[in-house]
Order: sequence, then C-alpha cells, then structure tokens
Amino acid sequence: MSDHELCHGPQETERLRASIETFARCIAALPASSFLRAVTAWSPRDVVAHLIGWNVQTLEGCRDLLQGKAPIYLSDAADDFQHVNAVSVRRYNSTDRDVLLNQLRSTADALLRYLEALAPRDWDRDCGVWEADGQPASIRGEIEALTADYLGHAHEVATWAQSGETTR
Repeated sequence: MSDHELCHGPQETERLRASIETFARCIAALPASSFLRAVTAWSPRDVVAHLIGWNVQTLEGCRDLLQGKAPIYLSDAADDFQHVNAVSVRRYNSTDRDVLLNQLRSTADALLRYLEALAPRDWDRDCGVWEADGQPASIRGEIEALTADYLGHAHEVATWAQSGETTR
C-alpha cells in the first residue's frame, strides 16, 4: 500500500471526490431557468437533493456498518430506494441552485473527511451485514455505488442539457 493510500484512504475516496465535482460542474453549467424544469419524474434540482440525501445516508450507513448494523436505507432496496429518495427530495427543498450545491458540497465534505480517516482494513471489513442481492455489505461497496450514482446523474444532466430537454 502506498503512503498516499495510508494517509488519504483508498482510491475510492478520490474517485468519489472527482465524481462529485463532475456532477456539480454539470449542474452549475445549466441555465438557471432549467434547474427547476422537470425532465423526467425529476428536475435537475431534485437530482441534487437526492444526492445530498445520499451523502448523508452513506455517511450514516458507513458508521452503521462498522457497528455491525445494516444501514437503514437497505430496507428500501426492494423498492429501488424510492422512499429514501423521496424523503431527500422533500428534505432538501430549496429551489436555489447555489444553496443546494453548497449543501451538496458540505455533506460530501463530511463524508470524504470520514472516509479519509478510516483505517485501510475498514474498507473491506466483513461486518456481518448483507446487501439485498446477498453480497456482503462493505464501505468500499457503498462508496463505489455512490460514485457510480454521481457519474450516472452527471451523464444524465449533461445529456439533458445537450438535447435541450431542460430548456423546453
């Protein structure tokens, strides 16, 4: 293991950080008039609120895992996390893009600080908790899933912007 990994956590932390910034840049690049316009069931605003919620949920979930407890959101996996997501969209209810981007960054910073302080062995520790698909839950797996969610939503928002769907 390199000194960098010992001091700053595994590569997953840096991948998550980069995915958050990619997503935030996509949102910041949208015309202001597009931020609140629903493109699918959600608007770009709703997607930001969803990810703020996942920053918070993932931080709590990582703490739960290390205590051998299933993160609360795993109980919503069968419903594709629709209840967890709906709560986040309601809870982080600002319509101001800058306010939400600040909340996104502050909740992400709290999660990243937590991850950077983790002992390397904690990333893959068997905590006795299982994902809905029967695989053991791990902090690495939770962070990889969040990173993929950020990147997927960044692609989605960029596609909406390029197609003009957010400006209709």
